[in-house]
Amino acid sequence: MRPLYTLPLQPSYTYTIQRGHEVLVVTISTVVRPTPRLLETRIPSGVLSLCSWLVGAVLLFFARPNNVQALRAGTVFLLGTVVLIGIQAGLEGVPGAWVGGHVLVFYFPLGFLYLGTLPRTGPLDPRWGRAWRWLLLPATLLALAGVYETLVLFPQPTSFQELVGVSLYSLGLLLAALGLVALVVMLAWRAWRLPPGSYVRQQLLILLAFIGLGILPAALLTVIPRALFDQVLLPFPAAITLMLLIPAGYLFVIFRRGLLGLDLFFGHLLRLLLLFLLVYAFYAGGLLLLGRGLGLPAGSAAGGPAGLGLAALTIFFLPALVLAVSINRPIGDAVHRLIYGRPTLDQAALARFAGALATRPEPATLAGIVTELANALGAEQALLALRDAPGRLAPTVCFGPALARDSIPTLAVPGARALRAEARSAAAGLFAALPWAELLLPLTARGETVGLLALARPGPDAYYNAWQVDFLGQAADVLAVGGDNIQLFAAARALSEQLRVVREQERRRLSLQIHDEPLQRVAYVVNMLDQALAGRAAPRLAASLDEVTGQLRLAAQMLRDICVGLYSPIQDHGVALAAGEIVARFADEHSLAVTLDAALPDDPPALYAPTLTTAVSHILTEALNNAIKHAPGATARVALACPAPDRLRLTVDDDGNSTVRNPQSAIGPPPYTLSYSELLRRGHLGLVGMHEWAHSAGGELVVTPREPAGTRVVFTCPL
Repeated sequence: MRPLYTLPLQPSYTYTIQRGHEVLVVTISTVVRPTPRLLETRIPSGVLSLCSWLVGAVLLFFARPNNVQALRAGTVFLLGTVVLIGIQAGLEGVPGAWVGGHVLVFYFPLGFLYLGTLPRTGPLDPRWGRAWRWLLLPATLLALAGVYETLVLFPQPTSFQELVGVSLYSLGLLLAALGLVALVVMLAWRAWRLPPGSYVRQQLLILLAFIGLGILPAALLTVIPRALFDQVLLPFPAAITLMLLIPAGYLFVIFRRGLLGLDLFFGHLLRLLLLFLLVYAFYAGGLLLLGRGLGLPAGSAAGGPAGLGLAALTIFFLPALVLAVSINRPIGDAVHRLIYGRPTLDQAALARFAGALATRPEPATLAGIVTELANALGAEQALLALRDAPGRLAPTVCFGPALARDSIPTLAVPGARALRAEARSAAAGLFAALPWAELLLPLTARGETVGLLALARPGPDAYYNAWQVDFLGQAADVLAVGGDNIQLFAAARALSEQLRVVREQERRRLSLQIHDEPLQRVAYVVNMLDQALAGRAAPRLAASLDEVTGQLRLAAQMLRDICVGLYSPIQDHGVALAAGEIVARFADEHSLAVTLDAALPDDPPALYAPTLTTAVSHILTEALNNAIKHAPGATARVALACPAPDRLRLTVDDDGNSTVRNPQSAIGPPPYTLSYSELLRRGHLGLVGMHEWAHSAGGELVVTPREPAGTRVVFTCPL
């Protein structure tokens, strides 16, 4: 125990050694030069201690104040760091290291016992708590004995081993080993008692896998081969370093449900370690058996080329390579089942969802998909909300016994990434509106958010792992495209229905108008003529004929007006006259302050094309109707021009001086910022019709805001 030497320490000391009657006086240097062998013995414990400290620090740093399990687990691993490095440093004579390696080592088994109760969903069983507190008493007595031995017995010089035959150092290591065994037994016993589908059971199995990878390679590849053959397959430093998987496993199971994204990292880590250890054990074990079969001396088989030669190494390398390729997939599947459990949904389910939405684009199909997702994941509540005409999220599919459609408020559109309940600050409004939600998945199509999928926690003690979130993201993409298509399909059906209703109303109006006025008058005239021809009204024949002439003239005018309403003959006389007729009609009938500026070339034949004239008439009519409807009192300016000899441009400007036209006063974006599909989805059928008429003439329609207020409609088409 170098700390007991008088300080300052000397570079060398003289020792007197007596062997029987022989007395030797030797000088032993205390200056040690670093050598590969020295580093090989010191690095493993240092690395293991450093990793244990890092895990404990991370647990304490990220633990919330109410997460008692993380706080105590971090404290246990920090205690383990002090003990591990204290044992190694005490052997090297570091002053004060005996506190960790000779005193605190007796508390280390209690830390293992507490780790055996993690993870859990509720408070610690009172029986475990009482047992753990009772074990504190003997651990404290042994720790005090270690202090007494170091400060009192060692300087005499003697020890408990010489006095009573019991080594406190060996006893501390034995108790630590027994604590590790008890940890494994407790985890296995708890996992065996829990039901197969339990989330805690899955966590315990993951811990057992990490502990097994940390301990079994040292036992199977280092300790046992050394005992049987006086050789090791896995070097001792590597075997000790693998024990850092024990604290790493606890870090994973405690924080895997957080925002660190540990599922993928530790899943790949387990897969690579298992693959490497199995292939390495096969390769090194084969070399060892071959070397013993050839009668090579100890150390040659594992030594490689010096003992076996390049040919033997190549012979074993090829089977090892084949083994690695053949077991890669099974190991990956086993690790996937360990980390994520048995998959209840796969890519075939996504294909089935997409096929169902393609064949039956209906809300009932969306409801069936959401129900299947919720049942497969164990979520008691789920909500699918699609964006409505004003641009808000409205509930479309509700799943769950306590979830009623009327109880869900209209939601704001979230961002474009999945949100967990741990990140409430990123979507506080959504989580406040949906307090039961654990996971929010925005539905995006065409680069914009079109809906939201909200799911409750998958069980009382579970959470959505990385694989489930990734799968749900793919399912959300399918739902986004399907929901978008359903809305477009519904809008098209609504448009078709509206057109049918309009046609029916128009036919009815024409029927009544023709029947009530012109036909009645014509019937009256016919009756008058019949009476005149029969001679029953001869004295009044002249007056009757005048009245008949007036009635026929009035009936002819009414019938002419009806025909003009159905199809104006002015459309056969070119774009300029059609535009002038429409502008004059709006000025007379609607008192719209509108002007027309028609700067067109002289009589180009293309300006008289019926398709072009009809398109200009409908677009101009709808644009002026919008100005009257949305901005009463506004003024408008219509311009017809040919910016090129082969192009026509119609421009309709209104100053939009009414506050009703202000885009900020309405919910959702202004119509002129929407694409054609969005216009159809939101029910802006007037603008949709304008786009259709523009397309029928081979042209393009652009609707933009006009500064400082108003709207500009520009229609351009080739001549």
